[in-house]
Amino acid sequence: LGKFTLVQLKPFSLDETKKLIESRLKACATSSTPKIFSDEAIERIYKVSGGIPRNVLTICDFLLQRFLNTNLEIIDIDFLTKEWGPDLAKKIIEDRVISEVEQKKLYKLFSFIVSEFKGKVYKQELLVSQVKETLGWSRNTTLSNLKKLEKIGLIKRRKSEEDGWTKVIEVMV
Repeated sequence: LGKFTLVQLKPFSLDETKKLIESRLKACATSSTPKIFSDEAIERIYKVSGGIPRNVLTICDFLLQRFLNTNLEIIDIDFLTKEWGPDLAKKIIEDRVISEVEQKKLYKLFSFIVSEFKGKVYKQELLVSQVKETLGWSRNTTLSNLKKLEKIGLIKRRKSEEDGWTKVIEVMV
């Protein structure tokens, strides 16, 4: 086998995300490119995807499949809010993670954060202890899976604005 070149795309800006969506729609259109996504919808897709091109395309595919079964003329913010949730998270995990065992673990942790913390964990250590108690996972397993969820863009971890060192976790979808 020959050598392989690894190319890693940096997250896109909002403008680049918009151009990516428009170029994909243009490639599929038979004549003029229709405006399918409102500007507000594109901004939300950008925010949720973190500008990660693969997540942008996964989200758009997910929404377009649902949009085609409606009588709507445009995908707007209301449609987005109604349509995505656990199914979108599951699709992103399935799209980005090869191992089914790993997919199940990540979806279980994601679902735990959504159900037990309503999508926002104010102290990472509280999550770690509750996951250990409920799911029986070690601290390292939980932290490793949190990193994976963050890498694929489903959660964001940041330092607390209150004390500057406590880690806060937010679901992005």
